[in-house]
Amino acid sequence: MSVESFEIDLKKYIAVMGVNVDQAVRTIGLDLYNNITQMTPVDTGRAKGNWNTGIGSPNTSINEGARTTQPFRVKVGDGLKGIYITNSLPYIYTLEYGNATRPPVGMVKVSLNNLKVSINNVI
Repeated sequence: MSVESFEIDLKKYIAVMGVNVDQAVRTIGLDLYNNITQMTPVDTGRAKGNWNTGIGSPNTSINEGARTTQPFRVKVGDGLKGIYITNSLPYIYTLEYGNATRPPVGMVKVSLNNLKVSINNVI
C-alpha cells in the first residue's frame, strides 16, 4: 500500500498554537487518527477497529477480535519519535482506493486533505 503523507509549515503552526514540536505532532496525530477512524465504513467493525498507532515504527498487528477503535496511545515525547497510523487488514487498500466493483472511501486521503485545510486556516 502506498504511504500517504502531507506537509505543513510546522514552525508556523507551533508559533500560532503556542505549543512545542512534541505537542504539535501529538495533536495533529490524534486529529488525523480520529478523522480516519470516523471515516472508516462499518460493516462488521473490523476495519474500523484495526487502525493502530505505532510510535517510532509502524504497528502492523491485526486485532482479530476488534470491533471498536483502539485508543490513541501517545505520551509526552512520542511526537518527537514519529507517529504511524496503520491498518494491516488485507482489504483496507480496497476501502481506501476502491476497485472495479467498489468506489473508494479515501479515509486516509480525505482525512489528510481535511487536516491540511484546517491547519492552513490556522496558520
